[in-house]
Formats: sequence, structure tokens, C-alpha cells
Amino acid sequence: MRSSDNYEDPGPWPEPPQLVRRRVVATLATAGLTVLCIVIAVAMWRSDNSTAQAAATYVGLFGLAMVVLVVAGVWADPRVAARSSVTNDREHGVAATIVPGSAAYFGLRQAMWLCFAAIFFLAAGQTTAAAWGTHWPLALIFSALGVLSAAEPALTLTRRLRPSKLILTRSEIIHDDWSSRTTLSWNDVRLIRRGCHRFPIIEVTGETHSAGWTYHETAPGLTLGGKPVRPWRLDPLPPLPGRVVLECPRFAVNRDTLYRYLTFYTENPTARTELGTPSATHRWHTFGADAHR
Repeated sequence: MRSSDNYEDPGPWPEPPQLVRRRVVATLATAGLTVLCIVIAVAMWRSDNSTAQAAATYVGLFGLAMVVLVVAGVWADPRVAARSSVTNDREHGVAATIVPGSAAYFGLRQAMWLCFAAIFFLAAGQTTAAAWGTHWPLALIFSALGVLSAAEPALTLTRRLRPSKLILTRSEIIHDDWSSRTTLSWNDVRLIRRGCHRFPIIEVTGETHSAGWTYHETAPGLTLGGKPVRPWRLDPLPPLPGRVVLECPRFAVNRDTLYRYLTFYTENPTARTELGTPSATHRWHTFGADAHR
């Protein structure tokens, strides 16, 4: 069946039940750990023990990181409706329709890392002040862990990492993911399919040896032992020639509407001339209205 045969009614998303159960269990376990951290932190803070009061700060920061993690998990749940719409703009002088990414979902990840960075930097500072002469290796370890934890937020400030967005022009699909940019010519697209890899994804599949496919990492890499290492590669799947992978929670739009939208333009090449115009926005709202019925 061609993907155009069901872009108006794609049916249930192919998501394994065991993955859904695993995600629910993980969320509940994290929520339980969060409550436990809060209770312990409050009890420590209210005690008369100065050591316990100092430890309460660390427990509280860890609990805050768990709160952020729970919120991120809820935010990624497909049952939480995302109702943002596409916009029209110009990218490199070309008219384009832009599918916005979820800045909130991306920001929650950075907030979690900031909590961990605060824990390690605070530990490094207190160790340095109290016992640098005897515990300086521990202070250096805490400092190194703090730097690693703060790396993603720092890369975000320099725009090496940023929220996702999907740019659709008349000639190509441009996917700005958290740590990379992938482009694929519309003429090389063969299939739009739904799938699941930890979270629901949409795969735009084209020719394997497509000359219209490019991939560029925006995050820096390291070289260890003569081999390149990409610790800040945040793509949901390893890059493959001719493929663009969209992780649905990273976008601030309804996943079914996005799937229908991409499928329509894949199977209707002449309609791509409307991308970047109000007609493309109107078509999005049409598909969106169908998705929410």
C-alpha cells in the first residue's frame, strides 16, 4: 500500500505495548524516587545536624533533577497533545514552511544537566574549602564531572546544540536536529513511515546513494586513541545515507498531523510549490482538524 493511500487516516501508531509499559514503569519509579528525595531533603534540613543540613542541598538538587526527568517523560507522552502549527519564513533566501521544535522538551534536558552540574560544582567548592590539602584529587574529580554535566547547556548557549525544527522547501527537506543537520531532496524521497525507537519516530526514507542527502554534525567531537568520539551526538538513530529520522517528542506539533503532512507532499510532487506560502499553512490546519476529530 502506498503511503498516500492512508495519509488521511493513518490508524494506530505502531508502538510496541512492552515499550509503553516500560516507559510507564520508568516514569512511576522516577516519580517515587523524586518524592523520596524531597522527604529526605526536608528531614535533613529540619534536623539539628549540620552535616545532614549540608547533605540536604545535594539530595534536594538530585530530587529537582528527577522532577525535571518526570516532567520530560510526561511531555514526551504522545497522549499529551501538541497543538502548535507550521509557519512560513525564508531559509537562505528560499521560501520555506517550518515545523517548529519543542523548545520546552529540549530545555528540560538542559535543566536536568544543570542540576547535576550544580551538584558537582558545589561538592568541588566545599571539598576545596574544607580539605584541599588532603582531598584535592576528589575536588578535581568533582570539578571534572561538573564540567561534563555543564557541557550540553554550554553548547546550547553557543548554538552548537539547539531545539529541533523541520524546514520544508519546494526542493528539499532540511532537518535541524538537536546536534545535527540533515538534508534530503524531495525527488529522492520514496517512503514516509512511522515507527518507534524509545519514542515514536517518523522516518523519511530515500535513495541510499542519494546525491541530495547530506549530514552535518553541529556538536563538537573528541579524538580518543586516534578514533573520533561523539559524546554530544543526540540523534535518535545513527545517521544513514538517504534517511531522515524525526523523533516526535522533539517537535511541538501533533505527530499524526506531521505524518500526514509529509506523506501528502511525498505523494503529490506538484503540491510542493505551495510550501512556504499560506496554502501550506492552510493544508496543515486541514490535516490537523482531521487528527483531532
